Amino acid sequence: MWRPPGVEEPSGGPLDQIFDEIVGPRGRGHSTLFGELVEGVHPAEPPHCYLFAIGVDPAQQGGGRGSRLIREVLDRCDREAIPAYLENTRERNLPFYKRHGFVTRERVDLPDGGPPVWLMWRSRSPRSTP
Repeated sequence: MWRPPGVEEPSGGPLDQIFDEIVGPRGRGHSTLFGELVEGVHPAEPPHCYLFAIGVDPAQQGGGRGSRLIREVLDRCDREAIPAYLENTRERNLPFYKRHGFVTRERVDLPDGGPPVWLMWRSRSPRSTP
């Protein structure tokens, strides 16, 4: 789930219903807390694409599906020289994001034994296209 530059986070309606079906009430609480904590560190600098969430069934990981999920938007970022940003909660995902040009700006440790969060940025550097 990408949020393009200048678009506010949607709330209510079908998105909330789907989210609740996926994560349940406990997950909703964790997600709300996570959102509040990272909101204060979300970059205010140039307009950017924000990778809010990505997921691949664990049985299907390692086959390029994650790359295909983000490639279209990253290609657009490259064409239009737009940076991209994400928050990563799994250390094992760092190499994946680094392969796609993201660098870690900061690591934030969530309170009460929560996972660390790596704040990752991909600069606006257009690729040359054939």
